[in-house]
Amino acid sequence: MANELSFIENDLLQELDGDRENIKEIINYYGGFDELLKKAKTGDVGAMLTLGNAYFVGTHCKKDRKESYKWYEHGIQAAEKSPAHDVLIDYYYEFATLLLVGGFKEVIGDLNEHIAVRALHLLNVAAEGGQRRAQHSLGMMFMYGDFGMGVDYNNAENWFSRASADKEENLTANQKLLRDPEADSDPLKYVCLYRLWEMYSTDRNSKRAPQHDIAVKYLKGSAEGGFPEAQRELGKLYLEGDMNVEKNTAACKLWLEKAQANDAIAKRLLNKLSFPADGTVRKMCHNESCNKLEGEGGIEKLLKCTRCRVAFYCGKECQKAHWKLHKKVCQKTGTEHSCKK
Repeated sequence: MANELSFIENDLLQELDGDRENIKEIINYYGGFDELLKKAKTGDVGAMLTLGNAYFVGTHCKKDRKESYKWYEHGIQAAEKSPAHDVLIDYYYEFATLLLVGGFKEVIGDLNEHIAVRALHLLNVAAEGGQRRAQHSLGMMFMYGDFGMGVDYNNAENWFSRASADKEENLTANQKLLRDPEADSDPLKYVCLYRLWEMYSTDRNSKRAPQHDIAVKYLKGSAEGGFPEAQRELGKLYLEGDMNVEKNTAACKLWLEKAQANDAIAKRLLNKLSFPADGTVRKMCHNESCNKLEGEGGIEKLLKCTRCRVAFYCGKECQKAHWKLHKKVCQKTGTEHSCKK
C-alpha cells in the first residue's frame, strides 16, 4: 500500500529537500531556530509547521522524524481550529503525502487504514483550498483507484480540471495575500491538462464516448504550456493526421523540436523523420523500442488499435510489447484488444 503513491513520492521528497533555502528564510524571519522553537511552543501555527518541515529535511537542525511528525501533527491540529488556516494548505499537502508514502514509518509504523483516512482527509482539505499538487494527486488516485478509493473518472476529471484552471478567481482573501505571482506558471498546471487529454481522448469514462475535439484542445494547452510529453504527442498527431487533426509536416516538426530537449522519444522521432521536401510524412509504430515508419523495413501499412483508433503498430509483437503502457490510455480493463488495418 505504501508504494501506491510513487507518482508523487519522489517529487515531494525532492521538493522538500530542495526547499531548504525557503525554510532557512522562514527560520531567519522568526529570528533563528531557537526563536522558532519558542514560537512553536507558544502556539504559533506557522512556527509549528515550519519545525515539522525543518526536522524532516534537517534545516538548522539534525533530521529527526519523530520531532518532525510531532510538530506537523501539532501544527495541523492547531491550523484546523484557525479561521486563517487556508494560508497553510501547502503543509497539509506535505504532511498528508509524507503519511501516505511512509515518511513517518519509523514513528507510526506501516501505512494502515486509519493513517490513510487521516492523510486523505488532509489531502482533500488542501485540494479544496486550491493546492494544485493535492488536486493532481487526488485526480491520479481516482484515475487509478489507489488507497481503496475506487476508480472514478468523473472525480478524476474534476480534480484535473480544477488543478489546470487559473487560480486567482478561486483564491480566498487570505490566500490572495500570500499568492505567488508565478503560481499560474506552475508546470503542474500543464501536466493536468495532459491528464485531461488522456481522459477525453479515450473511453476510460464509460459514461461518455471519447471527445476528440475537447481532448485536442487540452493537449494543445498542455503543449503550449511547455509540457514535453504533450508537445511530442501533438507532433505525432500532426504526423499521423488523426483525431480530426489534419496532417501538417511543419507543425509536426515544430512540436517535436520543442519537445526534444526534454523528451528522448521526440528526439528519436526527429532523427528518424527526414521531413522530405514534398511534405509527406508517414505513420510510426507506437512501440517506443521500435518506432518503424510505415513503408519501412517491409511494413507496407501499420495496424491501428481498434479501441482507441489512435495508436499504430507494425505487428502483434509490438502491440503486445506496448500494451503495458498503452492500456493506461486506451481502455480501463486489462483485456487484450485487437488491431486492424
